[in-house]
Amino acid sequence: MDRLQLQLHSARQQFADGLPLPAGLLPEPIERSWERSRAAGLSPWQPRLARGQLDVQALTDADTQLAACVQPELERLWELIGDSHWMLFCVNPQNRIVQTRKPAGIDSPLSALHAGRRVSEVDVGTTAPACTLMDGLPAIVAGNQHYLQEFARFFCVSVPLRGVNGELLGALDLTGIGTRNAGTMLERLKHAALATENNFFHALPGCRILELQHDPRLLGSPLQALLAVQDDGTVYAANRAAQQLLGVPDYRP
Repeated sequence: MDRLQLQLHSARQQFADGLPLPAGLLPEPIERSWERSRAAGLSPWQPRLARGQLDVQALTDADTQLAACVQPELERLWELIGDSHWMLFCVNPQNRIVQTRKPAGIDSPLSALHAGRRVSEVDVGTTAPACTLMDGLPAIVAGNQHYLQEFARFFCVSVPLRGVNGELLGALDLTGIGTRNAGTMLERLKHAALATENNFFHALPGCRILELQHDPRLLGSPLQALLAVQDDGTVYAANRAAQQLLGVPDYRP
């Protein structure tokens, strides 16, 4: 265990006893998540995955639609970064898993992470998707940055998923045991998130989707600009690439 991980382990012990964290030891979003986890009554030494102590519910229709839009992007991403010690999953705004991609027959703590399970801070403490859903920003949580000791070997990267009107619809996450190149994983997740958001546009009822780009090589890619146009010619929504291309940030009809 390197020096920083040792510092985090020691600080977590003291934090659980009610002492403040050393200034600057954790990024602010992660420090706030530790505070919320402690306030929720979690002890860092509680085994949550191993004992299966996670809330499980059936998916709603909205969850099923989200899962359908994200599934092909998880498959494409898995072809690039899939590994026996890692998994990809998507959570809804309540931090409930709606879709996963992981090795078949995996026998590890990751086995407990499947569709229908909730992985919020009150369940498993600090994770990347929990931080992403709280702050609406990408997040990286490594090793002892997790609030639970059970996650001390885990590494997770998460990015937000936004709907056609900019609303936060969930988060896309890579979680595993070990380490990965955080920058590379973050960029690949961002591209998968953009592709998923484009799928939201193509699933809109009663709209025609206009594809445009200044560079034709970007058409059909996650970076293509999309406009959702209603039958009367009204632009219903524009994705982030279209907003940037047309100079209309945060467009709303």
